[in-house]
Amino acid sequence: MQQANEVDKIWRTALKHLKDEVPASSFKAWIKPASLREIDENKAVIEVRNEFSKNLLIQNYYKQIAGAIKQATGQEVHLLINVNSELKTEDYLPNFSSIPDDSSNAQTLVNANSSPEMAYKPQSFSLTNKFSSNLNPKFVFDNFIVGSHNQFCHAAALAIAKNKPNQAYNPFFIYGDVGLGKTHLMHSIGNYILSKNPDAKILYLSTEQFLNDLISHMRKSRMNEFRARYRSLDLLLVDDIQFIEGKETTQEEFFHTFNSLKDNGSQIILTSDRPPKAIPRLEPRLCSRFEGGLIADVQKPTYETRLAIISRKSDELKLKIVPNVADIIAKAFPENIRSLEGALFKLQAYKNFTNSVLSADVVNRLLQIDPSSLSEVGSSSVLSSGSSKNGAVASGGSDNKIMYKIKDLISAKLAIPVDEFMSRSNSKEIKNARQICMYVARKAGLSLGEISKSFDGRGNSSILNSIKRVQTEAESDAELKQIIEDVLGDVKSAH
Repeated sequence: MQQANEVDKIWRTALKHLKDEVPASSFKAWIKPASLREIDENKAVIEVRNEFSKNLLIQNYYKQIAGAIKQATGQEVHLLINVNSELKTEDYLPNFSSIPDDSSNAQTLVNANSSPEMAYKPQSFSLTNKFSSNLNPKFVFDNFIVGSHNQFCHAAALAIAKNKPNQAYNPFFIYGDVGLGKTHLMHSIGNYILSKNPDAKILYLSTEQFLNDLISHMRKSRMNEFRARYRSLDLLLVDDIQFIEGKETTQEEFFHTFNSLKDNGSQIILTSDRPPKAIPRLEPRLCSRFEGGLIADVQKPTYETRLAIISRKSDELKLKIVPNVADIIAKAFPENIRSLEGALFKLQAYKNFTNSVLSADVVNRLLQIDPSSLSEVGSSSVLSSGSSKNGAVASGGSDNKIMYKIKDLISAKLAIPVDEFMSRSNSKEIKNARQICMYVARKAGLSLGEISKSFDGRGNSSILNSIKRVQTEAESDAELKQIIEDVLGDVKSAH
């Protein structure tokens, strides 16, 4: 039997592997609170706090845990999972930020203060490895839910992905509170570009990873290799850039990396929880460069967007959420998307192990919701009329999937937020975008009635005049014709 300190070391190593393989929410809820108590030649004893956790690990994560222990020890083991109701999480949880690197290829683990989105670690990042983008393939534009709170940011991200490099949007600086989809958008851009150009040199990493890499290579006197790697990128995506504050050496190196990439025409995308000017102890020259491109903020999701998220996510999780329950959840979690999805994961676990109906009373109890504290915003009827099953939030509750896609694509092509060309403004630019939408929608097979509903009930004659005008202009305007063909092509490929 292994000694206690050896068992602890094995479990710490196994957790590193599991953190890569298991979804972040599941790792935090079920794997992290478990403890490896003993291990011998062919048996490993895992302890958990209750029967529910025991059953969940056996049914869902037995192979992953056994595999992680095998990676840590080099031997096959049989798992025995026991219940210890007196188990205390703080007694055995390792400090992930202090887990030592076992080799030159060991990945840098984020600590408890890092962005939860970084819980996904597709590969370790090392300058000695074959090139790795670190992109999460699950984060793509197709599953990013767009609402009025993030519409402009999404349109800009899509424009950059399709027209990279885009010096007008370089750097692209996204800021907003945690859990609003900033990291999702970053990965979506990288994944889109990589899908079109597999040889593109793309790197996603957190500011902490950049700092750790810098320190490591300074110690090893390998700065030339470090600089050559970072400065040869086509696309650099850095998450949580606010953590660069006050770190003079890191700011100095990042400043020169930034300049080199920009001079080479490479795209830079940054996220932060605040705009550049609000980052304390940020060098003025870096602040100036961060502000030299496009800055976009992501705001808290609207009630309608939260309903759309619930609709899509519940479909993915095979959860039946009735409208009045969706209404409760949407009102109870107004701050960010991550907490909303976390609530759905909890409901999924309960449903899987009890096979109970997710009634309003059950949901209130499980999620610790006080019904009397919920706001009166929205109503349960919005789920069926104000959001679509594909997750897109309908403008005025009347867009179908194709029309929503068309508006999004036109917005990206013309760099005009959907909210603007859906307004009553009659400026030439806005009116033109609106009419191009109508024309493309008609070419895509939508009826005049469907187009009318999507544009605040405009009459058929007005829509037909708009279609005719765009058609006439496209015959002599090669750029307009190309925009229309591109959008139609994207719409047809998506549906």
